[in-house]
Amino acid sequence: MDNIFYVNIGESQYRDWDDCRQYGFLAAGGSQRRINQISGLEPENLVAAYLKGSGYVGIGLVEEKAVPIDEFLYKGLSLSKLPLTKPEIFTRAGQHNICDHLVRIKWLVTADRSMAKWEKGLFASQNVKASLSSQPTTIAFLEREFRIAFDSL
Repeated sequence: MDNIFYVNIGESQYRDWDDCRQYGFLAAGGSQRRINQISGLEPENLVAAYLKGSGYVGIGLVEEKAVPIDEFLYKGLSLSKLPLTKPEIFTRAGQHNICDHLVRIKWLVTADRSMAKWEKGLFASQNVKASLSSQPTTIAFLEREFRIAFDSL
């Protein structure tokens, strides 16, 4: 289970879970440290998307490495052409050292923010990305709540 990662959605004025869910991505930006973390995700990695203050809202499979937002396409279209909840995600586009970088995710199962999965004692971090390999309680919780088996993915 070395390929399962916690990813903090980092909702803000630039980013919204509903956009991530609808258009198949996770994002990070604002600093090189955050960009490096999201860029460390590799195709075939599994991700558990975490919404701060709510809980876990999705399990997905990384399909492509992260790219700057102005290079990310959804069904052949730039996200700038689509009705985003937070179009502000493009505020820093073109500034590749701080703009949001998006990693393409194939969502296996998701939940609305109002149905986020959480209980005391689960793993959460301020980091963009962290390995869940040493978090058996959190992994078992995610498997139970999202009705998936990471070993079979």
